[in-house]
Amino acid sequence: MAAFATTVKTEYDALGSGEVLRSKPSNVDAFATFEDGLIFGRFAKYDTGSLDNLDNSATPTIAGIVNRDITQPTGVNTYDSTRLPAGSLSADCITFGFATVDVVTGDTPARYGVVYATNDGLVPADYGKATTTALNNVATNWVYIEEVQTDVWLVARKEMV
Repeated sequence: MAAFATTVKTEYDALGSGEVLRSKPSNVDAFATFEDGLIFGRFAKYDTGSLDNLDNSATPTIAGIVNRDITQPTGVNTYDSTRLPAGSLSADCITFGFATVDVVTGDTPARYGVVYATNDGLVPADYGKATTTALNNVATNWVYIEEVQTDVWLVARKEMV
């Protein structure tokens, strides 16, 4: 455990959500079709050939965590087809590995606890954030590893741990 805390953590210490730890096995898929306004660092669903934000839809299929677009200015936190650089026609989604994700304020995750994606309709601003609450939310097949910032956690696909 000490080796994890000292050799890997430095890679993501200053980063927010939507980052993948490239020192570990991982996969990031590019989606040519995506919803404008797709939010970095949140769980996204795959819906009719498109990568979309969660939206209280019934039985969504979780694709993964929306990867931050490093070509965007600081403060931009969404994919928008009108703002993408010339030649860039895709949104990236972390489908496997260790990644950082936004967590619902007030949740208290535990290491190796099950991650659910917020989809309950109670607070639309929280759609796609990780939560510890199963009721009316979506199981993701990810687990919590450790908090990296307030309301941002490192998570991993269950197959990784």
